[in-house]
Amino acid sequence: MKKIGLISDTHIPERAPELDVLIHEVFKDVDVILHAGDITDHDVLIELETIAPVEAVLGNMDHYSNIDLPEYKVLEFEDVRIGLCHGTGNRQNIMDRMLHLFNAHKVDVIVFGHTHKSIITKKNGVYLINPGSASDRVFSENNSVGILKVSDGKVIHTEIIELNFEN
Repeated sequence: MKKIGLISDTHIPERAPELDVLIHEVFKDVDVILHAGDITDHDVLIELETIAPVEAVLGNMDHYSNIDLPEYKVLEFEDVRIGLCHGTGNRQNIMDRMLHLFNAHKVDVIVFGHTHKSIITKKNGVYLINPGSASDRVFSENNSVGILKVSDGKVIHTEIIELNFEN
């Protein structure tokens, strides 16, 4: 079994000076962390690497930083194919765009960000997971991250964890 930490839209230091210690606690026993973009400071990836290996993609706000990442990627853990992309444009139909983007890749899960609203749903047989924003409350009342557990070609657990920051 692989336990995967999901994070997006950290927006460091624009929305928060640093990652909160709660993120370290939530991710303390994950095997890998997937960051779905809007990192805005490469030091965030370095810090997350102290917890677990990190796979990340470029977010629309990362274009203003010196972060060199792909716009999307396909990963595989325990025979589960995962599409990772930040997303852009209209928040209303972002899930349809994500499904279209990864359609030819035959993914089982799509992890995305951009909307800052956490969601776990299944559409056309594909799990769509947005962990929400880890530090920005624009478009959402809460900050959150996610956990995904996969084993033997199956998604066995998905979870959104709300972070209770003291600010």
